[in-house]
Amino acid sequence: MRRDRNTWKNGNISAGATAGTAGTAKDAYTYLREVWNDELQPVHVRMRAAAVGIEYEMPRLAVTAAITGDDFGAVLDRRIKHMAELEQRRAQINSIKMIEAPTKTIEMPKLNRRRI
Repeated sequence: MRRDRNTWKNGNISAGATAGTAGTAKDAYTYLREVWNDELQPVHVRMRAAAVGIEYEMPRLAVTAAITGDDFGAVLDRRIKHMAELEQRRAQINSIKMIEAPTKTIEMPKLNRRRI
């Protein structure tokens, strides 16, 4: 079903009306996909549908922790203790006196360069 440009002046036509699927039961993602693929829709409508639909196609990555055995408090206490040990090791390393190598000053010979 093809429509001319005069039909789109108000911009109130939905994807279901243009695709001939008004009144049929569909899930939200299928409807969004139809909207952003419908070339008869205005660009801003298609962009909005694509922006919402991208969350379904490529979900955001999330950080999850798998805690097995102990409860969260016990795991947290162990990690805090481990971080304190790492800080002690770092302090020990920083307290070691570094041996400095003797330095020499080298004079570079002056070159006689002619300018052209």
